[in-house]
Amino acid sequence: MNATSSGLILNRFTAVPNLDVKVDSDKVLKKASKSFHFASLLLPDRIRPDIADLYTFLRYLDDLIDEDDLSIEEKRHVLDQFCSLVPKQVPRTPYAMGIDILSKFTALQKKYGFSNQILMLFVEGLYWDLENKEYSTQNDLAQYCIRVAGTVGLFLCYIMGRNDEYTLYYACCLGKESHLIKKKKHKQ
Repeated sequence: MNATSSGLILNRFTAVPNLDVKVDSDKVLKKASKSFHFASLLLPDRIRPDIADLYTFLRYLDDLIDEDDLSIEEKRHVLDQFCSLVPKQVPRTPYAMGIDILSKFTALQKKYGFSNQILMLFVEGLYWDLENKEYSTQNDLAQYCIRVAGTVGLFLCYIMGRNDEYTLYYACCLGKESHLIKKKKHKQ
């Protein structure tokens, strides 16, 4: 078994049900992103666990796409399966660690009222990653960054109780721009 960057184990993609697996979101956050974890310490205690759960959920999906031991077809299949479960309540799924993570995400959706549309926009960006989509224009690249990072800003706004149109717009822009900077740094 191989570990991904967040410490979630590849066996989460196997067909062996293990419904007892629980994920410690704070540990995942600490291991996968020291800077995000450190920044989260500045947030109010009441929302910090929810942000860690959100991060773990999004990291889980992103790690699936980055997993070297799975073919593109396997990744697409697992992502399709995962997406088919999103509108439903906590599913019974063969992806053991996915159950706890999806359960936590479903609880966040209920608690904060963010829609599946935001999640599906994020997932669309993951499908673009699978396709190795080329971004021939700045607008294409911006659209990708909105999907994989602007959506994170939208989710965070809902958790922080700031879901007015103005705040959502700028949170999405901030996420997009931060991802553009990250991509430019990686090119250098």
